[in-house]
Amino acid sequence: MQVTASGSLRGLKDTRAPLLISLAAYWLVGLGSGTWLAFGLGLGPHGLWYGLTAGLATAAALLVWRFWQQTRPTAADMEP
Repeated sequence: MQVTASGSLRGLKDTRAPLLISLAAYWLVGLGSGTWLAFGLGLGPHGLWYGLTAGLATAAALLVWRFWQQTRPTAADMEP
């Protein structure tokens, strides 16, 4: 989902928002939660993988949301 949404946004010439979303999702959510899970809760390598999964899921959800925001019809589009 993350790669497809990112590619779709690139097709819409929207590149800045996906960059910022990906940076935040991977570095803040993924690395932050992975570090906390691995070292704070003592889960070790499993915690890092759970954090990576959380980062990817966050990126996918936010990028799909951004695509939906960019492609949804507006009130002006609905007028006859």
